[in-house]
Amino acid sequence: MPVTLTYKQPPVISNGNGETTACQAYKASYTLTPNTDCTTTYTFQIGTDPAQLADVDQGTISGSNPVILQKEYTNLQTGKDYYHRLIATNGAGTTYGEIVKIPKEELSKGCGKILQNYSGSGQEGLICETLKEPFTVKATDTSGNPEAGIGIGWQIAAEPQGAGASVTPTNSATSSDGLASSTLKLGSLPGDYTVNATCSACTEGSPQTFTAMAKCPDVPQYYQDDYSDDYDGICAIGIDPNTKKKYGVKPCEKDAQGNVLSTEIPYTIADKGCALTSMGMVLDRYDKNPINLPSLLNTTLKYSYLFKFKGYKEDGAVYWDAVNYITGGQVKFKDEEALDGHWINNVQQSLSKSEIDQYLDKCSPVVVKVKRIRKDGSWGWHWVVVTGKSETDYKINDPAGDYNFLSQYGDIYSIRAYENQGGGCK
Repeated sequence: MPVTLTYKQPPVISNGNGETTACQAYKASYTLTPNTDCTTTYTFQIGTDPAQLADVDQGTISGSNPVILQKEYTNLQTGKDYYHRLIATNGAGTTYGEIVKIPKEELSKGCGKILQNYSGSGQEGLICETLKEPFTVKATDTSGNPEAGIGIGWQIAAEPQGAGASVTPTNSATSSDGLASSTLKLGSLPGDYTVNATCSACTEGSPQTFTAMAKCPDVPQYYQDDYSDDYDGICAIGIDPNTKKKYGVKPCEKDAQGNVLSTEIPYTIADKGCALTSMGMVLDRYDKNPINLPSLLNTTLKYSYLFKFKGYKEDGAVYWDAVNYITGGQVKFKDEEALDGHWINNVQQSLSKSEIDQYLDKCSPVVVKVKRIRKDGSWGWHWVVVTGKSETDYKINDPAGDYNFLSQYGDIYSIRAYENQGGGCK
């Protein structure tokens, strides 16, 4: 007697839950209802393009009872979305299961995460400035694909003691391209700064270290020869016929209107204003103000009596603490730290240049007294600004424009220092 096979309808497919089983591996679950007593064939498909899925495995089942099928897809590439489905065929037709997406984030679970130093290390900037470029790290999987949403912590690892540097933000997360950044604001002291980026989720590369160097701001250079203004209303007693140099100091004689008589020989800033010009340079380092120009500063000191403070001494020497009044206390003359070499038998002894270092280490320029040798072999006292160190020497701003390094003048005999009351960043 012949056997009659009855096919009721095509198979029915429903998708179950899937899970990541290992790095680059994903297990999918399907429920297949054959709808026949005969044989049903099935095929697993997967790919990165849902329109072009590839067959990866096949099988058959017999009977009409629903069956749960599981398939572990392995060796998938991280950094890409995948798509999978089940296809089943019986005598009544073929059923194509729903295409299901496997997000790329799922495929990187269980994989190693690597933190890399991406950009920004090795920059230089001025103290207290924010670096122009942020520090940036990149988080990837072991195949080099970017990892998004990875937490990164940013910390100051090293800085000059008491500098007060900061990073913003202190915590961030990687973007879709695997990048995360933080910006360093340098502290108030020159030197080396180190920032660490840490990643608790990373298996390699954490922490990443970034470096930066803070430098002192430049001290403006003024030259006393650029200013022909009368200096403090003091005049010379005469002019040496041989050297053509003015000599002696006396008050200038003036007419009833207060104008210096034409017979007088007034000193100018170019003649006698090295300390004044040095003072102006230091002030301009802390406060960019036109009044710090030697010509305007000279006028302020000349008429200081109107403001009830002393600007010049009778011989034309400056009162160093006049700065306290001119700046309203913002910049203060450190009178207690003024140093002068001892006098022995009417000869002033020199000071150790190392006394300057404590100020330069804080980006504070200092004014020092040196001997300036004239062309005829004679010498006179001269003031210059020490602005920084250069290997074993000291860099200077010379009001006379003669030299760039302190060693070219030789020894120092007096030190005058100022402090910005607004903090080291000024």
